[in-house]
Amino acid sequence: MVRSDKVFQSGFDNNYNLLLLLVVVLAVLGSLFLAWKDVRAGIIYTLMFVTGLGLMYFVTLLLKGEGKDLESLTSFARIPFSPTLGIACFFGLVGFFLPILLKTIFSFTNFSVSGLSIPLFGSGINTAFQSFSAAEIGSSLPWQIFTTVFTAGVIETLIFSFVTIYIGIGLGVVILKLLSGKNTSPSRWAVLTFAFVFSVMAFTLSHLLNSTYVLSSFIFAGIFLLISNISIFVAGGFLVFWIFYHMSNNLIYLIEVKGLEVIITQGLFSGFGLVLVGLLLLMLFYVISRWSVKGGISTQLKDYFAK
Repeated sequence: MVRSDKVFQSGFDNNYNLLLLLVVVLAVLGSLFLAWKDVRAGIIYTLMFVTGLGLMYFVTLLLKGEGKDLESLTSFARIPFSPTLGIACFFGLVGFFLPILLKTIFSFTNFSVSGLSIPLFGSGINTAFQSFSAAEIGSSLPWQIFTTVFTAGVIETLIFSFVTIYIGIGLGVVILKLLSGKNTSPSRWAVLTFAFVFSVMAFTLSHLLNSTYVLSSFIFAGIFLLISNISIFVAGGFLVFWIFYHMSNNLIYLIEVKGLEVIITQGLFSGFGLVLVGLLLLMLFYVISRWSVKGGISTQLKDYFAK
């Protein structure tokens, strides 16, 4: 059953989720700086972010124009900015360390852990649109870490696992009503299915432009993106999980390309590296310090998964 607004807690730490706000601001500011420096990676990611917000605003106006108060978009899927800051930190930590755990488990096999996040990070782009990767930021490893981990990991997840779903829900409401010829709202699952398909198609189209994948990779990528989006908009609250999953996965990709020693000595001890490490330590401290207190994170998680 799709979660409604009633199962999501309200309060200061929900309405002002500092963790999500922080990583998005860092990613966008970095992308704007790269665009200002005429780095195509920054230009593309900035355009993706601005275009996504613009289309979301247009869809909102479209539904308002129907006089239905947006057809209550959140009745189809709650905006997945995580129920509380504590749960967001917990999901973020699990999402970040899961690829590392998988990498360790499968280190003696040919299984590619970094390949699991094909939908949200294209690394082998060498055409005119190679800006979807971090290759054009030059030889600066700190900027490579920032662009690959923060910019690609955050903005691509935000676009393909939130913006396209939001737009797909809005379009789904209008298109399904037109096709049915009825003035009643279409079913929740019909709208969500339309939104999931729209998101996969948007991802596919964007990567067709840069010839990132062959057909088999697109199929794998589409399935992976579908699973992640279902977990976000059906289970609810997993957007932060997938943002940090892809941040970690992109870091693993850099380690595979550059080597662990180089990443640690030249990357993680840079300003961007210290920001990443500091953020993870703050999240860990927040989770540990608020885990067992009255109404703390352990209680929030039990209540969250029990609903």
